Amino acid sequence: MAEIPGISLADLLSHAPALAHYARARLHEQATAEDLVQETLVTAVTQLQTFQGQSALRTWLIGILRHKILDHFRWQKRHPGDVPQREPSDDSGDRWFLPEGSWRLDPTAGLHALDADPQQVLENTQLRTDLARCMDKLSPALHRAFVLREVEQCDPDEICAITGISRESLAVTLYRARTGLRACLQAAWGTP
Repeated sequence: MAEIPGISLADLLSHAPALAHYARARLHEQATAEDLVQETLVTAVTQLQTFQGQSALRTWLIGILRHKILDHFRWQKRHPGDVPQREPSDDSGDRWFLPEGSWRLDPTAGLHALDADPQQVLENTQLRTDLARCMDKLSPALHRAFVLREVEQCDPDEICAITGISRESLAVTLYRARTGLRACLQAAWGTP
């Protein structure tokens, strides 16, 4: 690939761990999250000439990924029970991905935690772990609606269009998701 002046392929790939974290926090399936990150990077490479530098490179990449996630949710709505077909790829010898397709670890990931208060880091880590576990227990419909509203901060009309439910059903769905998460977190943290 010919490099665009000022931004190299290595610059794009340096944001892959952050994109993977963003996607995994919003999707129920790890493999789908990784696939969408790959699609985001491919799109970024092909559309790099449109990047004008009006935002940070990571912000631009996350914007692309966010649209891919929303498109994925729309696809799921139109094809319930189906799994989108991805192009097969040969990852053998790839320095960014393992042969089975998962990301290689970033050697600098987590270094910022060395400066943090160990007790606070432990509590935050436990809370994130418990929250992720509780979110995984939600049904796919509850999980999707909760992520779109609370994480992506989509407006209710957009969520209704993506999920195909009415505003009233959305309110009930979000109530059930929040109630389920609260009960699960209370059980995990031993609070009444």
